[in-house]
Amino acid sequence: FMRELRRLVRYLDISDGNMQEGSLRCDVNISLRPHGRETYGTRTELKNLNSMRYARQAIAFEVQRQTELLDEGKAVVQETRQFDPQRGQTFSLRTKEEAHDYRYFPDPDLPPVQITQQQINEQKNRIQELPWQAYAYVKETLGLDAKDAENIVDEPANYRWFRQLVDADLPPVPTAKLMLNKLVPWLKEQDMGPDQFPLSASKLAEYFQLINNGQVAAAQANAKLLPAMLDQPDQPAAQLAAQLGLIQQQDDDFLFRLAQVVASEFPDKVSAYQKGKKGLIGFFMGEVMKRSQGKAEPKATRAILQKMLEGE
Repeated sequence: FMRELRRLVRYLDISDGNMQEGSLRCDVNISLRPHGRETYGTRTELKNLNSMRYARQAIAFEVQRQTELLDEGKAVVQETRQFDPQRGQTFSLRTKEEAHDYRYFPDPDLPPVQITQQQINEQKNRIQELPWQAYAYVKETLGLDAKDAENIVDEPANYRWFRQLVDADLPPVPTAKLMLNKLVPWLKEQDMGPDQFPLSASKLAEYFQLINNGQVAAAQANAKLLPAMLDQPDQPAAQLAAQLGLIQQQDDDFLFRLAQVVASEFPDKVSAYQKGKKGLIGFFMGEVMKRSQGKAEPKATRAILQKMLEGE
């Protein structure tokens, strides 16, 4: 509930929702009841929790504390308590908890607020997607898994950026994973927002095209090509990949010669493969990759090895 509430105020652009900075706080009321009983017992209130993590820890401790009291036949005192994150415990602040303890009184100078239907309609038109609608869209329409969908929609700015990239025809699932694993962490390191990201959608499309065409291995693209693109955002991705020696070999003659060399060096393993140990294909793949310095395109290499080893 707290996560969804924080996400909502961010999407409505009425608060940044940063609990540690005081933009959002929560009080947690906790009371227990035995199984089968309808009425709850005496409550305690935990005041001014300023993080989701502290709220979880405080609730866990207070539930355990009240459970032990009740199991021992003792009473839970109605009171306000505070959570000490260093000790992971709650402690009592005050015991005045009924309405009369606070001496409430009406304020005659507060007029009623009249909200017209026109004002309501204006706000509805101003509000675009709400967080649960965004989540449903990226999960059900775009095919993201639940975890990636949660992380993409958590920050409105990141979600809007993701939508811009997908609307520019970038593949949704790989784009989401690249954003979450590489791009968003990079922005945090640089203390930038998505609007300051140096690579356009078309540049990222070049990046994905090199991977999808088998010209650059995904691992090499993540580790080497992407940092180079961020350093030199105006350079074509293919040019940077070539300069870094990342372009994979797909030439059949080149790959076949490597496969022959490997097979001639390990005749015992060739024999074992032909007798049914098909798992050795991984060994042969590794040897070809080693000799090509990682430049052999995996799909083409596997196909050539299988043909050669099976005598086709």
